[in-house]
Amino acid sequence: MNDPDKRSEAQVAHDHRLRADPRLAVLVARQGPIDPYVWPGVPVADFDRLGGLVLHIVSQQISNPVALLLYDRVVTLLGGRIDAAGLAAADEEQLRGAGLTHAKARTLRGLGESLGSGVLDLDALDELDDDSAQARLMALPGIGPWSSQMFLLHELRRPDIFPAGDVALRAAMARIDERPLTPGPREAAGRAEVWRPYRSYAAAHLWAANRARREF
Repeated sequence: MNDPDKRSEAQVAHDHRLRADPRLAVLVARQGPIDPYVWPGVPVADFDRLGGLVLHIVSQQISNPVALLLYDRVVTLLGGRIDAAGLAAADEEQLRGAGLTHAKARTLRGLGESLGSGVLDLDALDELDDDSAQARLMALPGIGPWSSQMFLLHELRRPDIFPAGDVALRAAMARIDERPLTPGPREAAGRAEVWRPYRSYAAAHLWAANRARREF
């Protein structure tokens, strides 16, 4: 984080998490300040919004290792670079041959067509608030809440996003609350309200705890 505004946001968010929730504060104090916009181990360049969105679509309802494998196959299939024209021209059967479901293959082609025609402009989402930006993405067939929220968090770098449908987040939430059962998405979203307006940072701490497989 080299941008002064982002450093300021990070410090304010860190202090807020320490105050707002004693249970999360234990984890926050242990991990220290965190950058929620970095997705460790992901082969997408900083500020590559289209590459990030494609990865989020590919990653729906599968494990990270499998998602990264399939994403790499898509990149290879498109000639080493993801762009709108390549997605629009991609053969759905070839995408399915790379391991994608029919729905995901169709979504990627539709995304390329929407970008090429100007129906969707990823950079224009900067001008929208969180709810409006998410709704704009979800207007495209095949892009649901999780993919759009992950895009807002990682590519648009919005500080108050909590993808409550994410299984890993909900499992980590159950552990910090010492609960035997993982909460459902609606309950998790309600539980995360205490972390506003920095839910992206809380999510990053929970993901980091899962990656470390740490007991807390």
